[in-house]
Amino acid sequence: MENIKSSYPWKYTKIGGVTRVSIETGDDIAHLPELDQKQWTVLSCPTTGLEIDPETLKMLDTDGDGHIKVNEVTAAIEWLKKVLKSLQPLTAKSAVMPLSDIRDDTDEGKKLLNSARQILSNLKLADKNEITIGETSDSVKIFADTQYNGDGIITEASTDDELLKKIIATIIANVGKATDRSGADGVTKDLIEEFYTEAADFTAWKNLSLNDTSLIPYGDNTTAARDAYYAIKDKVADYFIRCKLAAMDADATSALEISKESLAKISEKNLTEAISEIEAYPLTKINVKAQLPLNEAINPAWEGKFKALKSLILDVDFAGKQSITEAEWNTIGAKFGAYDKWLADKKGAKVEGVDFAYLTDAIANSKKDDLLALVEKDLAEKDNAESIQEVNKLAHLYRDMFNFLRNYVTFTDFYYQYKTGDKAIFQAGTLFIDQRSCDLCIRVADMGKHTASAAQSAMFIAYCDCENKKLGKKLQIAAVVTDGDVDNITVGKNGVFYDRAGNDYEATVTKVIDNPISIRQAFWSPYKKFAKFIEDQVAKFAADKDKAVTDNATAKISETGTKLT
Repeated sequence: MENIKSSYPWKYTKIGGVTRVSIETGDDIAHLPELDQKQWTVLSCPTTGLEIDPETLKMLDTDGDGHIKVNEVTAAIEWLKKVLKSLQPLTAKSAVMPLSDIRDDTDEGKKLLNSARQILSNLKLADKNEITIGETSDSVKIFADTQYNGDGIITEASTDDELLKKIIATIIANVGKATDRSGADGVTKDLIEEFYTEAADFTAWKNLSLNDTSLIPYGDNTTAARDAYYAIKDKVADYFIRCKLAAMDADATSALEISKESLAKISEKNLTEAISEIEAYPLTKINVKAQLPLNEAINPAWEGKFKALKSLILDVDFAGKQSITEAEWNTIGAKFGAYDKWLADKKGAKVEGVDFAYLTDAIANSKKDDLLALVEKDLAEKDNAESIQEVNKLAHLYRDMFNFLRNYVTFTDFYYQYKTGDKAIFQAGTLFIDQRSCDLCIRVADMGKHTASAAQSAMFIAYCDCENKKLGKKLQIAAVVTDGDVDNITVGKNGVFYDRAGNDYEATVTKVIDNPISIRQAFWSPYKKFAKFIEDQVAKFAADKDKAVTDNATAKISETGTKLT
């Protein structure tokens, strides 16, 4: 940021022992872009972990990197100067913004003023002369009754044409959807294009089977027939191999059939629980002619699947026959070869569930251009819709900017909270521990990074894990202890933490950065540590001596017992 020479008569005051610029009026805010950057207390702050509306912080973070820098703050001030008649109302930190505060002598101001009135009109509050964050931030209500809102998403409400409504509903149900600013499900240009591509591909693929009946050898039953064929295909192949082996050696037939031993093994069971074993038996009785009987007894574990095969295929291809050869069986597989290839080439699967006649008509009498025209109509309102969102930004900054600046340019709220009662935005709440309260509690997102730098702070810091089981919330804080004795504040110590909303959390100390908090403690700290060392050594010596005495006594008792025996 380039420093600009300022002729503005800044006022200065002692804050936290340091001379800092005073920000009290709208004029002070307006001239902040002229203030030498070296006089700013903070040069960058995160958009999370602060006690201020996260939406306001996101609006200030224009590059979306998660940090608010000086140039982003000054840019926001310059924008406010273009749209507000005066920045003095910001000092009131009000959530209610009078429309009369918005400029009507600049293009930016006029646009926002019209948009603010449009918001109130949409909310059926046209008679109001002021607007609140609650009204500007509810985009669903604002756009609920609008056909077009500039987001490039059209809904059924975007048209009165029933045919177009049906197509939009079909796209949503089968291809995908996007949520419109009104909160309704809708479709975008890409989804419309995808629907018509899918529809064209699927109808072309489906028409191949309609124009070439060899692709669907069993008509409407082809899919079911294919499933029946593949369900038993390997078992039939197993049967024919058994028959061929039996033909080679008639004595081998009994070995290839069901053995009496196998039946005896399962005969005492409930046979419904032995189906997996029965499935391994041959499909039907082996014959050396290698013919599959169509009307004889079938292995009960395969009976249902064979019945489906017979009904859908065998009775169609081999009507009246009592048996078929392996060569005849293989003709069935050949028929499904072409069908399988056609299935593998399927395209447009997303619209497969749509009525085929409807799809065919949708392609023949395409309404794609009409739908895309609706999208363009919606996008034509983009500037107006974005201006409505800018009103929301203005309402947030109108309420929060002064508070933010007093915690960014200076730490006024932190050092003067005993006068104003306003805590700094980085203060997460209050920790009660060891008969005292700690007001300087900061949320910690990364314990490792925080402790690495905190060691150089020369402060006694207690890190705590906090949990509110009722709310199901957990957080970590760093609490600074500035008074009293800290000997009892150790890892494992419990306390209670209250966040800024008044919610209480069970707090447990997990780490401490041990620095003296007063001259008195700094003086006595080395002696306390030496005393603690001596105490630990004495305890260790006593424990070792006690162990030696115990071991010696145990050894003598053992020796005496040995002599007695």
